[in-house]
Amino acid sequence: MKMLVNGKEMRSLWYEDGCLKLIDQRKLPAKLEIFVAKSVEDVAFAIKEM
Repeated sequence: MKMLVNGKEMRSLWYEDGCLKLIDQRKLPAKLEIFVAKSVEDVAFAIKEM
């Protein structure tokens, strides 16, 4: 899925450098922060909390 951030399209999640990177939905709309999931446990946390 893509999101519009500061007028530019940005993917809400992507795989890069061996990690899953996601826009931290808990911080929106006040702040754009990237959550880096390095393990299965991190991914499970992201699914549960975001």
